[in-house]
Amino acid sequence: MRFTGKREHVVDFIFTLALFCVFAASSVLVTVIGAGVYKSVTSHMQINNTSRTSLAYIAEKIRQNDMASSVSAQEIEGHTALVLSEYYDGTEYATYIYEDEGQLKELFQKASSTPALAAGQPIMEVSDFEAMQLKDRLYRFTVEDTDGGRFSVDVCQKSVSKNDSADAKGGTDEK
Repeated sequence: MRFTGKREHVVDFIFTLALFCVFAASSVLVTVIGAGVYKSVTSHMQINNTSRTSLAYIAEKIRQNDMASSVSAQEIEGHTALVLSEYYDGTEYATYIYEDEGQLKELFQKASSTPALAAGQPIMEVSDFEAMQLKDRLYRFTVEDTDGGRFSVDVCQKSVSKNDSADAKGGTDEK
């Protein structure tokens, strides 16, 4: 009885080796592409988060100081600033939020003092900040991030001054 042994050919070995190399190269290629996509997505998420966080911060500051005639947009030293006015023990104070030297900054001081923008506390990095009053109590704030992306939020004050409420009713307070 003669047993026939399995004969291995060089072609079988080369085919198996080539198949393994294709699999290994595909795995490396998918890993490299995935790492690039992950890096891009996390970078965009961080930029988006920074811009949106700064706008959420501004909107929350307005909500905290939502009193009649306490919010305004002013030009200070060539920069647009959000100005929030408030009274403590009969003295008027102002909070200025503005962009200076690539930073969104906040400055709190007496309203009678001239603001020095370099004295503000940095909040976060931004390239530009704009505050504009669209209507009587409606404001638009725009932030430009460090990559040039622009984001905006519109905020409306809820508090109404005595004159505004009379105008809204169609009358005046005069008798």
